[in-house]
Amino acid sequence: MHFLGKDLFISTVVVHPEFRRSGYATAMVRILIDMARAAKYQKVELTSSKSGAQALYRELGFSDDASTLFR
Repeated sequence: MHFLGKDLFISTVVVHPEFRRSGYATAMVRILIDMARAAKYQKVELTSSKSGAQALYRELGFSDDASTLFR
């Protein structure tokens, strides 16, 4: 996670294989979005190379722009 001016950039979200599909990634990203909103950040940005993860991020309100997702 990096703070760039008024933007928050999430560089990596990783969940141990044993705990995947249990809601941990969703919870982590939601917490980061809430923190960014509370700190008055204008944009949350992340990069994802996994198609399954991109579906999750779209469900969280991110839109796709090449490999970078914005909210």
